[in-house]
Amino acid sequence: MVKIIESIVWPIFKVAILLIVVKLFLVVVVSGSMEHSSTDDYTSWWEEHSEFYKNKNISLEEFKQFDFQKGLNTGDLIILEMNKRIEVGDVIVFKSGDKHIIHRVVSISPIETRGDANNGQLDADFNIDKNYIKGKAWIRIPYLGYVKIWISELISTVF
Repeated sequence: MVKIIESIVWPIFKVAILLIVVKLFLVVVVSGSMEHSSTDDYTSWWEEHSEFYKNKNISLEEFKQFDFQKGLNTGDLIILEMNKRIEVGDVIVFKSGDKHIIHRVVSISPIETRGDANNGQLDADFNIDKNYIKGKAWIRIPYLGYVKIWISELISTVF
């Protein structure tokens, strides 16, 4: 029993303490609003979305410099940095009603976002109150979030 605690529980406990100490938060991407359908050099993705970004004074060259410039996929586990200082191009998580939304910042004053794969902005993407921002994406761990998605789906079908 002690061996199990040392090998399983203790490492989980250490990671939890680390996350608390450095003020990090974990979220799972559960929608396709940040997915980029193409893996090329942005040509087809940019052609489809460029008008919106150009209207926000964001060029392709600037977009290529953003963190997570190739988007996020359903099932990605995202570690958030709890830094409230945000810039255009940051991917943030914010609370809207009873949901958390993960989208890219496209304007600072007022704060506006958009999902990279969305055809436009949602009502929630406008005039975001800084107090509702939970953090900005810092690290992406592909596929690990599917565990949470599968468990949630299992629970919802059972209950």
